[in-house]
Amino acid sequence: MDWHSPDALQAFKKFKAGRELYFSGPLKEKLEEEQISYLLIWSGDDGIELVSTWALSATEKKKLDTYWTRFQNYLSPKSNFRLSRYKLRTLKQEPGETVDSFVKKILVEECRFTSPDKHIIDALIFGSNSKCTQTKLLDKDATLTLDTALDIARTEEVTSNQIKEISPGISTHVDALNCDSPIRPRGPIIRLCGCCGVEHDISQRSFCPAYGSKCSACGKSITGGKSVVHQKLTRRGRISLVV
Repeated sequence: MDWHSPDALQAFKKFKAGRELYFSGPLKEKLEEEQISYLLIWSGDDGIELVSTWALSATEKKKLDTYWTRFQNYLSPKSNFRLSRYKLRTLKQEPGETVDSFVKKILVEECRFTSPDKHIIDALIFGSNSKCTQTKLLDKDATLTLDTALDIARTEEVTSNQIKEISPGISTHVDALNCDSPIRPRGPIIRLCGCCGVEHDISQRSFCPAYGSKCSACGKSITGGKSVVHQKLTRRGRISLVV
């Protein structure tokens, strides 16, 4: 028995459930006084020391129920029902955790609710990691029972797992796309030509009207894409002329 557990009362209940299996099984034929000896051994040094502080009559010492009741009464004041309710409200189903495993963590006894089933349903809705399960449960009215809610959650869990098995999805996530050079659009590129001074498709040099001709001033061939530039001295300075 872990007497120093953060939730000692719950730890005691688990301890009791396990020991009672022995008393109803392998130790069933033992006398009650012998079963008490086993219980004290299992309770550890803290349990034995606690028992030594009790003022028990000779009859009480021979009854196993005396020890169970005294142990529980000793731990009950340490149980804070508001803390238990807070834990219930903040309980979340972990990724990959089954519905049944999650429900086992929903402990409402310490919360002192008058209608525990309703609060278990709420915890299942709030804490479920399946949006589909939450949607289906929220769609139900006040007649929804705990058994029906669990059936819905389990069915959705099985269906989701089956879909993943038969239709494995491949997702691609692109963080960044790097290109060494920009992709140029195909088709005509209309722009002012530096050779002829006219707007036309410059995607090919042969589209230039001046392609293949010669400059009358210098005799250089115009190849479309390279301008023939001459400089002229004027009164305001030297300017560049494109021929």
